[in-house]
Amino acid sequence: MGGSRGRASATGRGVVIATQLVLKTNGVDSLDGVKVAVQGMGNVGANAARIFCHRNACVVALSDVSGGIYCESGLDADVVSAFLERGHLLKDYQAEGVSHISNTELLTCDCDVLVPAALENQINAEVAEQLRCRYIVEGANGPTTVEADAILEQRGITLIPDIFANSGGVIVSYFEWVQNIQELTWERSQVNEMLEKLMTASFGELLEERKKTACSYRMAAYIVALRRLLYAEDIKGLFP
Repeated sequence: MGGSRGRASATGRGVVIATQLVLKTNGVDSLDGVKVAVQGMGNVGANAARIFCHRNACVVALSDVSGGIYCESGLDADVVSAFLERGHLLKDYQAEGVSHISNTELLTCDCDVLVPAALENQINAEVAEQLRCRYIVEGANGPTTVEADAILEQRGITLIPDIFANSGGVIVSYFEWVQNIQELTWERSQVNEMLEKLMTASFGELLEERKKTACSYRMAAYIVALRRLLYAEDIKGLFP
């Protein structure tokens, strides 16, 4: 009857959680004043932008299919989302201090955290050379090309991969399955708290793998995932 509480915003919330976790490893304990640019205002991007704002981040840029908007002092994601929900496009959005930019300009704008939450292959080699962010947190599936990955690593830009960063929706879908089996309905606060705990534990595994192998977060995520798969195959005796 509508699914688990907290499911609609779970993927975007997971993006915010992933951002907080990676910032904390670099001594940044809160999102206060952190400049964020979000490409895409679908379910993932819109929810992430709103939650970033609610946690006092400064969302400087947003975009949809019609283009982007930029405001150095920060955009109110709740107001922008309400505008879009009324059937408008960002190309028609007007507010004091807001300028209109292209999707490419959004990707390359001056920010701390870039969240590509639209289409795949948005950050290619050419764009990667122009980026001015310190962190990329992938909200979309496959927004970064293989060639761009190598350039980002070379430039020292930290990337949190989609396999982890946008896993919030899948995790809460699992929580929904658990609730169905037990014929229970958890409160939204409980769902959100459990999501954060699970992602925090998983991020700890990525950090451990990075320490062992000195690899990227993306490679660490693949190593952890493959190790789990091999372990499951081994204990189930699927292969001799």
